[in-house]
Amino acid sequence: MDIIKMSKEHIEECVDLYIDVFTKAPWNDTYDSREQVLSFFQNHMTNNYFLGYVLKG
Repeated sequence: MDIIKMSKEHIEECVDLYIDVFTKAPWNDTYDSREQVLSFFQNHMTNNYFLGYVLKG
């Protein structure tokens, strides 16, 4: 497994994973659309204080 710095090329896959995880128990979050979560990630990526990592297997 590799830990790499998150970049814009990872957003789509991260959005899918985020929705898959957080719409199930114990969180049971609901979202109006996939675009809502996509916007959440895009907003974080454009902030200079954000530092994200992706675990690739």
